[in-house]
Amino acid sequence: MARRRLRRSIWNQTEDEEEEEVEEEYLPSEEDEDANKKVESLLGVVGSAQGSLLASAVVGEEPARVEAGGKVNMAVGFFDAGELDGRVVGVGGATYVFPSYCSIVGEPDDCLTNKSITVGIQMAKWSNQVHGYGGG
Repeated sequence: MARRRLRRSIWNQTEDEEEEEVEEEYLPSEEDEDANKKVESLLGVVGSAQGSLLASAVVGEEPARVEAGGKVNMAVGFFDAGELDGRVVGVGGATYVFPSYCSIVGEPDDCLTNKSITVGIQMAKWSNQVHGYGGG
């Protein structure tokens, strides 16, 4: 959002009147729209592959990994929520270090007392940026 300050000169003095907020609408170019569609499609394919791997995963096993050259690397796995805190998983040179389950879901530290919860986690490391924000 762009901000403009309106000023008026009266007898060689400048005084602030008011600030007007102006929203500048971003309209993506045809190339941007095409790129967004390709990225959405690619993310959908990767998500489907991860979902298929996750369906056959077993709690306690090491995460299943897919190394797709230098373009994308991914891993999926099932973890006991109580053992998630501090768990380290490497994927294609990237390292994921997980916080506690309770902090992820915004609950008190004892949220797993007398509970057994399994968490499915999907991780992906891309060689290039696949998300962009803003208009440019």
